[in-house]
Amino acid sequence: MIRQATLDDIPVLLAMGEKFAAAASLVDSVGYDPVTAETTFRAMIEAPQYVIFISDTGTLGGAAIPHPFNAAHILAQEVFWWSSSGGVKLLEAFEAWAAENAHSIRMGCLE
Repeated sequence: MIRQATLDDIPVLLAMGEKFAAAASLVDSVGYDPVTAETTFRAMIEAPQYVIFISDTGTLGGAAIPHPFNAAHILAQEVFWWSSSGGVKLLEAFEAWAAENAHSIRMGCLE
């Protein structure tokens, strides 16, 4: 089941974040600081312009923010996305949220 994360999910998000950082080679280039990650997750859960979706196998976080070249255009931007399986379902949840909260969607790519 995919749902929006709550503050109670922060320990699970931290574990998933650590796995994501290792899989994406961020540990070597950026590092992984659980204090920073917890602060980020808490802020995203509490702010209406952000969303974190969570399932048993992954998470996807994003934001609905003004486009940098036209503030009237709201952009749904993926911030992080990690899943050991079922990642497409997380993407579909984010796309549905973005359709209600933004004009367009932007996804990132690590490679």
